[in-house]
Amino acid sequence: MIVSCGTLHFLAQFARARARTAERALGTRARRRHTALLLSHGDEKLSAATKRRYHAILKQQGLGLPTAEQEGRSGDAYARYRSGVYWLLERARPSARTSLLLDRNIAYAFRQNLLGLKPVALATLFCALLANGLLLLRSKPDEMLLWTDLALEAAFAGVLFVWIGGVSQAFVVDVSLCYAQRPLAQCETSGGKTKRNSARETAS
Repeated sequence: MIVSCGTLHFLAQFARARARTAERALGTRARRRHTALLLSHGDEKLSAATKRRYHAILKQQGLGLPTAEQEGRSGDAYARYRSGVYWLLERARPSARTSLLLDRNIAYAFRQNLLGLKPVALATLFCALLANGLLLLRSKPDEMLLWTDLALEAAFAGVLFVWIGGVSQAFVVDVSLCYAQRPLAQCETSGGKTKRNSARETAS
């Protein structure tokens, strides 16, 4: 039992380390950093009108986001966007389930783990293909066993091709973009709540 638990813990930590390595390779296209990238003037995934609205709401909260001119000259522009993202995430945390933020985060973590473990999966599948192929060549001619081994070999090859072609950086970036847009959607809610609270305080 102790050995089994220790092995599972090691595998979990190994998978986590591999996932972090994969995330670093994504750079600004990874999760929170992707949200900051969407806020930048140089990124064109969001329309200019939508981006202006998000910037206006964040600036109302005292977050000094750079203009397009300042972004080109300033070395800390991206750090200022990251600060705005942290502000959004803190306010999005209570409604993470209803806003789909939690679901997107889980989906991102799953795909990130797959990408991190891709080298291990490819090596394991290649060894399985090789071992099964050698057994197939050395086994006695038996029609039933032959078709079973061929089906197993085809299954290993199919899974191998899925890992090679399906699990890629683009596979992770796709869900990263979905996650990155959720905190920004909270701009509308957070901004509206802040305005209403300010109005109540003024009235009282």
